[in-house]
Amino acid sequence: MKRWRGLLVVAGLAALGSSVVLLLVVWKTEGLDTAADVGQVVGVVLALPALVVGLTMWWSHSRRPSATAPDQVMSAAGVLARLVAAQWREEAARRSLDDPDPIPVRWQLTALPVMDHAASVAVSGPVVWGGTADRIGELAVQFRGLRRRRLVILGGPGMGKTTLAVQLVRELLATRADGEPVPVLVSAASWDDKVPDVWGWLARRLKVGYPALSAAEFGGQGATYLATDRMVLPVIDGLDEVPARTRAKILACLNRTLGDVGQLIITCRTDEYRQAIQDAADVLTGAAVTEPAPLTPETAADYLALSLPPAPPPAWQHLLDRLRSDGSPALTELCSTPLGLWLLRTTYIRPGVDPTPLTDPLSHPTPADLRAHMFDQLAAALVTTRPPTDNPQDLFRPLHAYEPNDVQRWLGFLAGYLGSSRDLSWWLLTRAAFNPPITRALAALPSGVDPSSMPMSYWASATRGWADANLAAANLRLTGRVASLCRWLAFGLIGGLALGLAVASLFLLVEDGDGITFGLAFGPALGLTSGVSWALTMWAEVPVSTDDASTPMNTWRAERTLNLFRIRTAMLAGALSGTLTFWLAYGPTIGLIFGLPGGLLYGLVVAYSGEDSAWGGYVAVARRLARLGLCPRDLMGFLDDAHRLGLLRIIGPVYQFRHAEYQDHLAARYKRP
Repeated sequence: MKRWRGLLVVAGLAALGSSVVLLLVVWKTEGLDTAADVGQVVGVVLALPALVVGLTMWWSHSRRPSATAPDQVMSAAGVLARLVAAQWREEAARRSLDDPDPIPVRWQLTALPVMDHAASVAVSGPVVWGGTADRIGELAVQFRGLRRRRLVILGGPGMGKTTLAVQLVRELLATRADGEPVPVLVSAASWDDKVPDVWGWLARRLKVGYPALSAAEFGGQGATYLATDRMVLPVIDGLDEVPARTRAKILACLNRTLGDVGQLIITCRTDEYRQAIQDAADVLTGAAVTEPAPLTPETAADYLALSLPPAPPPAWQHLLDRLRSDGSPALTELCSTPLGLWLLRTTYIRPGVDPTPLTDPLSHPTPADLRAHMFDQLAAALVTTRPPTDNPQDLFRPLHAYEPNDVQRWLGFLAGYLGSSRDLSWWLLTRAAFNPPITRALAALPSGVDPSSMPMSYWASATRGWADANLAAANLRLTGRVASLCRWLAFGLIGGLALGLAVASLFLLVEDGDGITFGLAFGPALGLTSGVSWALTMWAEVPVSTDDASTPMNTWRAERTLNLFRIRTAMLAGALSGTLTFWLAYGPTIGLIFGLPGGLLYGLVVAYSGEDSAWGGYVAVARRLARLGLCPRDLMGFLDDAHRLGLLRIIGPVYQFRHAEYQDHLAARYKRP
């Protein structure tokens, strides 16, 4: 009904515009008195449909039942649960979380004074929380047993905080009952201070990460419904990765807006969390706080043994014996963290690699030296052991071949570009244009034209517009959407006609002779072609409930599809309107010589002037960075391959380095060519 109401409004505007043009023509040709008489008749004609429409809509509204919002909420929750489960099933495989088994990190309640009163955390009696990550089902049961179901996961670098959060998301989804909130992992780096409460922020993140929630069957507001009804369990990862002042603000906002039923899981490094609650002058209300115990040498050795043959080579047996006996302090400390175990397994448990230097105190005297050595070897180890494939369904192999040194250099540049941020958002890459170290790298246009040939102020303005662009997507499937396409085209045609008549009216008011002829041709031609172009674009942007969860690659592809679709339709509309206008006003020759190229240029400008033009900025920046050797030519393809290799991870539509420590290491070692 809303669509038809809008269509009636647009039709009314078109009728009004037609009447105005008619009156202006009569006024110009017959004089003011005749125009006044005609105006009275037109007024009566316009009034009758308005009265009929008003009565019809009142009758329809009085008979229409109210929307079943609870049904929409439950349906949206089911869709979200399916999307999140599929998303983390694939991502867990890419991160090898279950290969061969989860690392058995032991988690226990913290002894630090950072937790709320037991009466606020537990249903009754003392707070119960503890277990190992390889028995995640028990930890999920304990989480559900908390009074408010709130948990803070603390720990040092590389201790498995994010891994535990991901494990809990998967287990809570696998055992979710109807009516339970859906756990969704979001990055703390995406926190927006402008949003007054956690639920408003979460609704925005859901709209970006899960476009299906904006489908028509949820009233276009599925994300808002879920957040408002507290049907989402936010799992906020990386509180330590935002500025200290923001951490305190986030804690204060959570306490203020979670309410009594809002559930929460949040991860943070221990020292940063202690500082945050000190700055906020409060703990997180009703939350249990857990910390990991370091992995024992025996546990680490047993885990490594599972990744080796039952009868390991002598060099590996020697390493396992040294580890169990604590005979190599640097190796023992490295393997006390899940990150260290993963590095050792990834860089050394592969054909032809001798682990003997790992136990040599002269080669790597300290744990920091040993970890830096493994970070340096990580890219080469993954590139050489995972050759490229032609099958996109092979999640663990890249689709392109690379030299290890190139991978190391490109990742080093990106790590330095991110600075203190952990989120690599491709649509925000153009903001690098205003970072002094690489400003010169970004002065290029998508067409490859030398920007020195135009004013730099114009280019800076265009780049800034790209940097502020929003994400959007194109859905060009016709199945089940023909009726929707027809409605949008009706909107576009009638609205375009109204616009065209308004433009023609302006020409009638201020022009004479040939100017009137031009205006009568230009207005309708511009309005109708622009209306159809706008309608097609709006139809293409309408999401459906079968859309997948957002990943960096599928958001980039969807944005590219939308931008190319918008460019083509806008340029076609511009070419048609320009050619028709000049053809009707001055003849076919002038129409083809001046109208066609002018219309094409106009359409291109209109296509790139919208808010959803992030892809254009990405193309400009990526091309220039590739020319300077800072990134490969196919930047998104490289990022996707780095994710397949395990060097990057994804959270929603953004990339992150596999570990924050790896990003910091690459940034510190990077040397610009």
